[in-house]
Order: sequence, then structure tokens, then C-alpha cells
Amino acid sequence: MDRNRDLLNVGTNALTSRYQAALRNLVVTITLGASLVEGSAHPSFGLIKTGEQTFVFCDVLHNAGTIWQFSERNGLSKMLVDEHCHFLFQGADNSIWGTDHEYLPEKATNENTLWKLSPEGEKQIVIPPTTESHLFSGVNFTVDRTGRIYYPFDRRIYHRLPNQVPTLFLDHQFGRIMSMQMDHNENLYVADTYESGGSLFKISPEGALECLASDLKEKNPTNPPFPEDHFNLLFGIGVSPNGNAFVASSGGRKVTKIAPGKSPTTVFRSKSPWYPVAALEENGILYVMEAGYQSKKGNFGPRLLKVDQGKTNLIVSIETHTE
Repeated sequence: MDRNRDLLNVGTNALTSRYQAALRNLVVTITLGASLVEGSAHPSFGLIKTGEQTFVFCDVLHNAGTIWQFSERNGLSKMLVDEHCHFLFQGADNSIWGTDHEYLPEKATNENTLWKLSPEGEKQIVIPPTTESHLFSGVNFTVDRTGRIYYPFDRRIYHRLPNQVPTLFLDHQFGRIMSMQMDHNENLYVADTYESGGSLFKISPEGALECLASDLKEKNPTNPPFPEDHFNLLFGIGVSPNGNAFVASSGGRKVTKIAPGKSPTTVFRSKSPWYPVAALEENGILYVMEAGYQSKKGNFGPRLLKVDQGKTNLIVSIETHTE
């Protein structure tokens, strides 16, 4: 905790102007975040494929937050519980990184912790719990091979090593960063729900910014899971080794593929009451994570699907799992 206090003091001095400028926005964000949870529109969207038909995914609805592992051989099991984690990231060494994004009602703020699991399953706290969003903002992040952590704050991208204070990585003001991802070449991908009808950006390791696609949100969707337009959101990003990117969006219940040099195409649509929150591709097979919502039932899920040559099969559903 002494180190965390030192980081807080130095980090506050380094980021004072941006931090103070963001305080009012932070209060709005916290209020919106609480309403999103209550309004069922901020699900978990972390999905990793760790081996042959083996998946790790996060779930904010059960056991105060659960990290699940599923394999065809061993079925479904809990890796961690009591972790309010929305996103998972797979490190270059096959470690699994996640957060505990805990809301503190007495302080009307979130406390954010960054942790990782080694390939052997050993848990390590990388960034201790902090309520200071400029030190670590919680939901969205990626990690490069050196262990440098990238995350959004005040609509910009910052980065830091665990034992260092944050610095600005890219001085570009995004609209609303809903998710991030990093490919094997350490290009950073950002899904911005507000920019140009929903956009996917790619940022090189040197900080060069490129917009890969815009208008990814479906305008005036006919059957959205939530009637309010501000719940028409982009969620998880998956990037294949060949450079194909996949973005899940809730309003149109669709997954969009953005292939290098080609126009975006819709490659999957969920059936009501489900909507996609994450997708990844391997050997031409698409794996989709879905969340569900009905006004009378509320939140449910998640579940995983396999989409191969136009055929969709259920891999596992938490709803049918007896704990």
C-alpha cells in the first residue's frame, strides 16, 4: 500500500490538470456506470481461447463475478469468484489478465484492481486496489510483452509499468472507449461507441492512429435488446493473426468483420433475447459470446456459440449450468 500511495502522489502531480478537468466527467461516468449495471446494459465481454476447445470467459452475474473455464473434456469450472470483471486479456506468455471493478456505494466510486493468472493458475496482483482512475481505470486495458499496461483515462490512452507512474501514450480524444484489444504485433485496437456512428481504431506501437471502420452501430435497429439509443453500444474486439478484426455490437445484435483493405461485413446476428458481446476467430471458425436480456427477466447468460460454415452450435450456457 505504501507503493500505491507513492504512485498516487507522483501520478497526481504528473496528471493534475487532466485529472481535475475530468472530475466532473468522472462523476457522470460513475453515475452512468451504476445505471448501466442496474439497466442491464454493461455485461461482461471477456473471452479467451486457451487451447483446443478450451475457453476462459468472465461473468458479472454469478458468484459476485466469476471467471469460468470450459473445455470439452472437463466441462465447466470456476477459476475465480468474487471478481467483478468485464474483460479478459491473454498475455504473450499465455497468462490471463483481468480486473476487479468493484463499486463502492459509500464513496460513490469504483475501486479497480488489475490481476493476472499464470499459465499454472497462480494469481498475482499487478496494480493494487485504487479509486484513482488516472492510475488505473478498470474495465478496459491491454498489456504488451514488456508488461506495460495500456488503459483509457479522460478519453485518452495512457500506459504504465506496474512500478511506474502513468504517462500519456496517445493524445487523441476519443468519444467513448468501450473496449480495447492488442494483436501479436502489439498494435492496439479501440472500439469507440460515439465516434462516427461507432468506430474501430488501430494504433501502432509508435502511436500512429488509423480509423479502420466507422458506422459500426446499426442505425435505428428494429429489435434492439434495450430501447434506449444510448444502450446501442460496441463491445468486445477480437483480432485474428491474419489481421481480421471482429466487433460485437448490441443494438443490431450483430458481429461485424473488418478485414484489411475491405469494407466491413456482418458475419453473425444473435437471436432475441440474446446479443453478442465478444467474438474471436480461429481457423475460419467464429466463436461468439452472448449476453441475454428480457424486461421481465432482466440479465442472464452469458453463453458461448460456435459458428462454422453457417451452422451455429451451443458450446456452453451458464443458464443451464447447475452450480
